[in-house]
Amino acid sequence: MACLRTVAAITAIAATFSICYAMSAPRYSFYKRVLPSSCTAFSSKRGKDIFVSALQNHGLKAYYALMEQHTTQSEPAFCGISTLVIVLNAFSVDPKQSWKGPWRWYHEDILNCCVDLEVVKEQGITFRDFSCLAICQGLSVDVRYADSEKGSVEEFRSAVRKVCIEDTADGVFVGNQNKINLVNPPVGNNGTPSHQSDNAEEKSDTDAAPDALQDILVVSYDRKTLSQTGSGHFSPLAAYDPISDSVLILDTARFKYGAHWVSLQLLHSAMIPPDSATGRSRGFALLSRPIDEREQHLSNDLLPVSMLFQFKFSEEAKNHQADFKKFLESRDKSTTITWEEVYHHWTRGGSDPSFVWRMIEPQFKPHDEETTNLVNEVIAAAQGLLSSSTSAKHVVDKSEEVDPCLTGCRPNHARTLPIRPVEAIFIVFLSVLDKDERRKFVASALAAGQSKMGPAEEKLLTVANIVGKYINMAATGEKTLV
Repeated sequence: MACLRTVAAITAIAATFSICYAMSAPRYSFYKRVLPSSCTAFSSKRGKDIFVSALQNHGLKAYYALMEQHTTQSEPAFCGISTLVIVLNAFSVDPKQSWKGPWRWYHEDILNCCVDLEVVKEQGITFRDFSCLAICQGLSVDVRYADSEKGSVEEFRSAVRKVCIEDTADGVFVGNQNKINLVNPPVGNNGTPSHQSDNAEEKSDTDAAPDALQDILVVSYDRKTLSQTGSGHFSPLAAYDPISDSVLILDTARFKYGAHWVSLQLLHSAMIPPDSATGRSRGFALLSRPIDEREQHLSNDLLPVSMLFQFKFSEEAKNHQADFKKFLESRDKSTTITWEEVYHHWTRGGSDPSFVWRMIEPQFKPHDEETTNLVNEVIAAAQGLLSSSTSAKHVVDKSEEVDPCLTGCRPNHARTLPIRPVEAIFIVFLSVLDKDERRKFVASALAAGQSKMGPAEEKLLTVANIVGKYINMAATGEKTLV
């Protein structure tokens, strides 16, 4: 797990002192660490020289947006969570959830899908968890494990160059050529700087607005390989200097290490040692904005795509997913799968109505009223479609009113969404239909008087799509939702 060794050390020290000083705060504490010789502090003389070289060689494409959002993780084990927060805010993704007062902004507490934040505070997250969290927020994720061919040092360098090296056409010029005079800019015929628009509104939309960053690279690595204290860690990469072959790590644990340069080759080596929690190497993840315009529309105007469910990755869950895939492959392909077939499978013939919770489980409730209302509308849409569907109505009519969480689901404590197993199975049913069949089924089951699908139904289709990807991913042995 990431960021755990320091947490464990502090916990052990705290436990030692509590024996002698009951109910008192531990006396032992840390203030930062000295960077080892394998790393170069960003603010050092050499660090500044590398930065100038990176600037001269156009290696700061991701730097500006990331530096604007660089923050310190709020918990010792939150390196992965905080890294994703930096990325989302650098991408200017609207979380559609309130942070403080009227402001919508990504904060660690908002990332409540895929993982339980209370557990993360103790255990950190894995590379797989990080990918799931990113996909929950609508990002495209290309995960590369360092011990695989697609995660080789050559592939890593290629990804770094893609993210960090900017085209000179982007307007970044250095040296004596094409210098922009910011003190006494050239004046146009109307008395305004010639590189600015005559239109004040147009200027506000261009000069004042940040450039839209398309890709960001996040690394998951073992600190020990860099001769740092600790173990697994996540951080975004902000810059690349091709002359020294160095990358700039924006360390989220700024209470420990500040931003620093490190050899690209050494950083790749730090990704190779296996994570004890997964048995796999760590690696790097290329995070991008969604390419499909329709999915972009949905992720901007509605909720993150897996707000309804948390996906399980245990061996038991993977076995159930694989069993479901075998069931789908063994049935007659000449006919479209029916709701009754899926319901029968995920209730074990009606004997275990909550069996589906062994694969997925209800998500935690959102933090704000607006998002809660929309989530409830999506759940209500599933309930309405179930009630109006001729093929599903009799199952709903005879299904018992059960609590959202029963055997196989984590303790509820009134913190999870009020989704019944029958609604979860209905979404699983939608997930196995192809895109056109899924839309046709929902359209045919709309309530009387509703002529077309609304935002809630559209969101339900998106959730079903992600559930389908999860089932296919886990059943084929993949580790990420890509």
